[in-house]
Amino acid sequence: MEAEGMAVKFGMEMAHRFHLHSIAIQNDCQQVERLITGQVVSQVEVGQITKEIKEMGQAFQHIEWIHIPRKQNRVAHEMAHIACNWEEIECWVDRPPIILVALLNEELACLNIDD
Repeated sequence: MEAEGMAVKFGMEMAHRFHLHSIAIQNDCQQVERLITGQVVSQVEVGQITKEIKEMGQAFQHIEWIHIPRKQNRVAHEMAHIACNWEEIECWVDRPPIILVALLNEELACLNIDD
């Protein structure tokens, strides 16, 4: 759950840098959404992240939460866990990291999508 919280925080930071006022957060962890929206009491391991996300959320006029089942969000889920181990924040426009390309190729192979 910590990885998902960090991914939400990073996404909000990027949205703020691009001066966005309305954002949609797609997440496969309903627990993170419930923590941030105050539907459940914060857990110790994500308490600080939750606090920071709540504070950042005040900068946006509108935040829409969209739950995506984990089965349909495997690549994003894997990338959130991988990103937790990165020492630097990465942002790309043209060329995604090789690990992301590999995960997407695996996903496409599982879906039997033809070129």
